[in-house]
Amino acid sequence: LGQLAERLTYDALYREALSDPELRRTRQELDAAMANASEARKVVFELFQDLDRFSLEDYRPFANVDAGLDRIVRFLGAALAEQGQSIKRLDGNTFAVLAQDGSESLRFTTDRELARAQEGPELIGLDHPLLVAALRRWQSVEPELLGTAVAGGAVTGGDALNGNGAAVVSWWLIHTDGADGERRSLVQPLAVNAGGRRLPPLEREGVDLLRRQPGTPALSPAQRRQLLHDALEPMIRRELDHRGLVTPTGGYTAKLVGWAELAGKP
Repeated sequence: LGQLAERLTYDALYREALSDPELRRTRQELDAAMANASEARKVVFELFQDLDRFSLEDYRPFANVDAGLDRIVRFLGAALAEQGQSIKRLDGNTFAVLAQDGSESLRFTTDRELARAQEGPELIGLDHPLLVAALRRWQSVEPELLGTAVAGGAVTGGDALNGNGAAVVSWWLIHTDGADGERRSLVQPLAVNAGGRRLPPLEREGVDLLRRQPGTPALSPAQRRQLLHDALEPMIRRELDHRGLVTPTGGYTAKLVGWAELAGKP
């Protein structure tokens, strides 16, 4: 309708129709306007058909902005600690990066309005050079060095660990290529018990899982390889198919970026 209203001048069409008894020119303009409107409808349909795969749950973890900013600061602090540096909170939303000798090398804030109002602190975010360098360094870690072990115990949603058995929570960085060339990226958690049965309650724990007390590794190298080959890797494809993120003509890549083992008892 918008295309029709933009392309047609109804007063002009009426005047021209009076001098064109056979309405040849009027028909041409109407046909051109309808063709433009039809093309616009096709484009809009292609844009909005992806909403079939839209799920609000996918974006719920990002609803709490303060929690996300807090995770950024904590990650940066842990990454800098590996290099002998540290982060010191100066006030509510302003921090200082301290070198090994205690001198201040950078001052930053998580408050966008504060960064605009003052020239001193830099606004920290995922595109800040300091954070980009830290992310690249940790993303390059080999999968064999990503594993950790935490204490097990009660899991929301029932006896997800199946008695005293072990469980694994893995995180995968996935890139998908759609049939229309659209490329998507996501981090997908997958949790299974030692028998390969999926455990959604553990997947929903997210980062909180890594705040548990350290535990003892629960699986042997052979068991880990078997879970990867027989359970987790096939599960990735099923999850992507279920969510409509891959098509018969599209493809995907998956990289293991996190691995946490849980014993059945703390």
